[in-house]
Amino acid sequence: MAAPADNNIPHDIPDDVVFEILTRTSLRTLDTCKCVAKTWKEDIIEDSIFLPTYCERTKNLSGFFLQDIRPLDYLSMFTSIDHSSPSDRISCLPRDMKILASCNQGILCCIKRTCRQYRYYVCKPATEQWRSLPNPKLRHWTVGVAIRVFESNPLRFKVIRISKKGFAKFSELYEYYCEIFDSNTWRWRETETLFLPDEEFILDRVASIFVKCSYHWLTYDNNVVAFHDPTESFSTFHLPELMSKGYRKYTHKQLVDYQGRLGLSCMTDESTIELWLLETSNGIENEWKKHVVVDIGPVREKVMWPNPAGFYNSGFILLQGVYEVFIYKIKDGSLVRVKLKNGLSRGDEIYSFRSDLEMVNF
Repeated sequence: MAAPADNNIPHDIPDDVVFEILTRTSLRTLDTCKCVAKTWKEDIIEDSIFLPTYCERTKNLSGFFLQDIRPLDYLSMFTSIDHSSPSDRISCLPRDMKILASCNQGILCCIKRTCRQYRYYVCKPATEQWRSLPNPKLRHWTVGVAIRVFESNPLRFKVIRISKKGFAKFSELYEYYCEIFDSNTWRWRETETLFLPDEEFILDRVASIFVKCSYHWLTYDNNVVAFHDPTESFSTFHLPELMSKGYRKYTHKQLVDYQGRLGLSCMTDESTIELWLLETSNGIENEWKKHVVVDIGPVREKVMWPNPAGFYNSGFILLQGVYEVFIYKIKDGSLVRVKLKNGLSRGDEIYSFRSDLEMVNF
């Protein structure tokens, strides 16, 4: 995403006028406006008051899909970011349908289980549209899935799947397959193979993060695996040195998309959440820097053991509880409590979700 060009816009437009215009635009136009001016992006669009107003006026959806995995069922539900827009506009997914990946254009990649049969699907829950996909090599254990939408009408998308094959020949490294499904060709194809040490496996049940043309997954050994879409190649890099060296206890680590940059949220004690951002120098991402420290101590007085599930944007943090989740507004310290339903108890898998209500052509 190009850097906002503040010098190319008129500066005499009052912020309240810009707010009124932006809260009535489409999702695609809104994303474009983030590139127009840094002030529009950071001071207006990323402000905690903007998103609820935008969703109310446009009827678009913005929030999370929460999912629990049970031995015989996949349980899921949707909740909006402030729990004010009616989440019942999205029908419950079938109990035999597991979410694998989501994207900011309202499309999910799922897998359906019927007895011993499995089938991949893409769907737009807001319009109840489904389309089955050819299956990848399901004999290999899936460890990471991502989906990216390039165009909406007609819909053009890619699905990235990383699966674990086993130990590579004559090596102590594990071999991972990478397969790409392209809607233009309607088939899967293999691309570069990834090799990782045994202790370096990619964490499953964690959503991928797509920023700056790359998909990112967190590993067990405090590293990040990145798949670069333009070159279809892998790279790995470390989390902040403090975490890899074990100088301090960091828990609940999650990769996040924070204002179009790769971020890392974590908890350092029972009441402090930190956000780190990967800095870029000369076009190369090379250093993590601490960006935000949030004290959720007051929340501890109201909620027992809320676990951070990441920053939604500069205004919200999602906290997990038992039989409920909490949306914490950083600006005023307010807390929105959301009761889990559809049989969920934790919401262990969380997928950021944003959608309009326009039909798509699969």
